Amino acid sequence: MALALLGLGLGAGRLEAEPYPHRWYYYQVNLAEPRNLEAAIALADRAARAGLNGMVLADAKFMTLAKYRLDDPKGTYAAHVRSLLAACGRAGIEVIPAIQTVSKAHGVLVYDPNLAEGFEVRDAVFEVRGGQARVAPDPAVRIADGGFESFTGPRFTDWRYQDDPGKATLPDPAVRRSGRSSIRLEPAGAARLGQCRINQRLGVKPHRYYRVRVWLRTEGLQ
Repeated sequence: MALALLGLGLGAGRLEAEPYPHRWYYYQVNLAEPRNLEAAIALADRAARAGLNGMVLADAKFMTLAKYRLDDPKGTYAAHVRSLLAACGRAGIEVIPAIQTVSKAHGVLVYDPNLAEGFEVRDAVFEVRGGQARVAPDPAVRIADGGFESFTGPRFTDWRYQDDPGKATLPDPAVRRSGRSSIRLEPAGAARLGQCRINQRLGVKPHRYYRVRVWLRTEGLQ
């Protein structure tokens, strides 16, 4: 969907509308994939026809090219970037690279996660023993049916939301770590973008850092 953006100003007793000079749209894409390049070029042409003039382009690999061996100027990735820049130039779309750090999987934190800012913690309790003060852990947070064993048909009864029960997410009694089942994720059966999500609300304390452990079967995983 394209939006026409207008600025409003007062003058001579009447309301006048003036176009914003910067009419940008945000586009996050993996430019390593040829089909994504084609989609990005098509969207740039569509945006130009709608009156937009800038693309805020985000690809998580912009700050990690060397890490993933995509920094060869003669390589496929560089060719895709040049193709998109050329197409945007023809369409009159300015490209504004978006370089941001979201997690240790992105940006400079791929090289050293210790560069991340620490989490704020308030009112932490310390216990002093043997001349050392150590943080006294808060009570563990309980995850209902963390082993994925409570279900009716394809739906897990203790979980709040589940993507495409029976197709993208479903109980699997044949493969399990303990108990009687596990959850099986089938991206091919998902209705949208291969999403296989499941979630529930948990009671936690503010200004705390929690660690979640997950067991995955990786045998045969592609």
